[in-house]
Amino acid sequence: MVDLNDPVIKGYFINLVGEEGFKVVEKMPEGEVTDEKIAEVTGVLLNIVRRTLFILYENRLAVYRRVRDTDSGWLTYLWRLDLGNL
Repeated sequence: MVDLNDPVIKGYFINLVGEEGFKVVEKMPEGEVTDEKIAEVTGVLLNIVRRTLFILYENRLAVYRRVRDTDSGWLTYLWRLDLGNL
């Protein structure tokens, strides 16, 4: 696992996603979780969580899996960090 307290790693993430985005990375729960759950756990606004996740995804630091609800047809995105590329 990556040491998020390392000043170089922390600086990289703050430069990439900002202070609020770094809170998302720091406090993100283990395993696959929805963006709504991440916002609830971290206390960060949902739109900032989504922005952060998309930036991390573009930089190959997060991955997602889509699940379709059979009743409503809605898609749910389950996110997890993948910091192995650092």
